[in-house]
Amino acid sequence: MKTFERVEGATITGTVGDSVSNADNATVAATVELETNSGRTFNYTQRADLAADGSFELTVPYATNDELSVEDGYTNSSVEATGNYTVNVVATGDGEPTYYSGETAVPEPAVVDGDSVDVSLEEVTTPPGGVTDGTETDDGSTDTESTDASGNETETPSTNALAPVTAESAH
Repeated sequence: MKTFERVEGATITGTVGDSVSNADNATVAATVELETNSGRTFNYTQRADLAADGSFELTVPYATNDELSVEDGYTNSSVEATGNYTVNVVATGDGEPTYYSGETAVPEPAVVDGDSVDVSLEEVTTPPGGVTDGTETDDGSTDTESTDASGNETETPSTNALAPVTAESAH
């Protein structure tokens, strides 16, 4: 039997300001690698849309440190972060996708008390690892090219839907 502790969760906040021309086509994701007490690792990812002003809030349940102990009246977690959260924004506007990336620690007291943790993002020229341009579909298909009867290449566009969030193996 496993017992889970309910926590308020820390809220990771940040902004890309007005650098994103169309916040409706922008998504933010915070990812952290977690390790179980048996040594198994997996990634936890939380996603959200950007607000119209380019700001975002993501509430996450895992701390990046083990600051509070059983002696302090808290539980001994069997799942712990192996590093900081990586926060990425993908904005697909009129032209090429724009990428922003940053990293932040999330202290355990912030998770327990429901505090906010701010992250600073910088524009990057290439997509951070594991980031796509937002054109993936929920059925796993991507844009495809084919040839029509006259020999001309045609392109079948996909939608901007995101797949559901799931735990995924880190290795």
